Amino acid sequence: MREMMRRLGRIFGQREVLALTINVMLAELVVGTYHPYFSLFAQSVGASVALVGALVAVQTLSRTVNCLTMGALSDRMGRKGIIVAAMATFAVALLAMTLLRSPAPLFVTQLLFGAAQAGVFDIGIGYLGDVVPREDRGAAIGLYTTVMGIGFGVGSSLGGALVGADGAYLTAFRVTALFALAGAVVASWGLRRVSRAGVQQAPEPAAGWRLRAMVTPMLEALHNRLLLSGSILNALKSAWFAVVGGGFLSLYMANHGISAEAIGLIFGLRAITSSAARLPAGLLTRRWSSYWIIIAATSVTMVGFWLLPLFTSLWALAGFVAIEGAMFGALMSVGNAFVAENARPENLGSALGLFGTVGGAGSTLLSLLVGLVAEWRGLPTMFMFMGVVLLLGMGLSLWVRGRASAARV
Repeated sequence: MREMMRRLGRIFGQREVLALTINVMLAELVVGTYHPYFSLFAQSVGASVALVGALVAVQTLSRTVNCLTMGALSDRMGRKGIIVAAMATFAVALLAMTLLRSPAPLFVTQLLFGAAQAGVFDIGIGYLGDVVPREDRGAAIGLYTTVMGIGFGVGSSLGGALVGADGAYLTAFRVTALFALAGAVVASWGLRRVSRAGVQQAPEPAAGWRLRAMVTPMLEALHNRLLLSGSILNALKSAWFAVVGGGFLSLYMANHGISAEAIGLIFGLRAITSSAARLPAGLLTRRWSSYWIIIAATSVTMVGFWLLPLFTSLWALAGFVAIEGAMFGALMSVGNAFVAENARPENLGSALGLFGTVGGAGSTLLSLLVGLVAEWRGLPTMFMFMGVVLLLGMGLSLWVRGRASAARV
């Protein structure tokens, strides 16, 4: 324990790490204030349930695409400028939403919001790798993800208090934009531009070959069927978060008379259980295969979606969200362990890229599909449909994994 406290003190002794931690907490506070109430706001300006699904898909697609492009850009330009610009982009998107009177411009704000998430959260992990010594990176990343959960929980509760019973979405967005600007100021002051001159890098390819140089290693990772089987499960995790965190569950709660304040507290509870599950789930990988832990967590969530149409009270829905949050948090932790177990060290970056890209693609496609199902047959049927998707996805993953095992024999 004393050694751990000494290590945390050494990590926090760096101004850059402290500033990045504060910045990411403010960013998650923004996301926590925004996500649970976005669907309710979209409906208030005339969006249908199907359109909400399309808007959620646009945001996840934007984050996926920008994660790939910003990663390469940050290697060339440095990560500080991207993080600062991303926090400012959060503020621009939120302030723009206060001016909207129809749902169509939400496609633009969703593109901005997805880009901002990629620029803060994904590039932030890269920045930690630049400034934290190798022996301290595990503790630093654990601290980083824990602070993310705390920020989301605070943001969800704050959003509920700001929106209130009167649906004061514009007030909530204006206040949240101030937190985003505060994060940009903290990042601008506390982060330093990391020179990569001392880092040995491969010669930069010619302009016409840059995209190919980025994509080819990821395509090669596709031949790793074990990795592909886990990437399918990551797509399922991202898809179910689009249903829970993308706003469909908030619509369901509101339809059953649950207030905005209560919705905020429920999502705050989810942040607590999600954060609490991450370390224990990571420790479980010492005893059991990360793949089967992911299968178990996905199975629990599948059953939860099938039972969800029976839940209409505040306490029942809070219980579902608490359990789902714990399963999601476990997968956040175990997913990284799975990639490390099944990728070669020289191919780890491409493996992580494949894992994240498949997850983003799954979330984008399923957001569109579940929105259409909800519009056509209602939210309860859509939840049942999501459970079926999880079942079929696990079956596909197991089949791919079985093919990989057969190929080894």
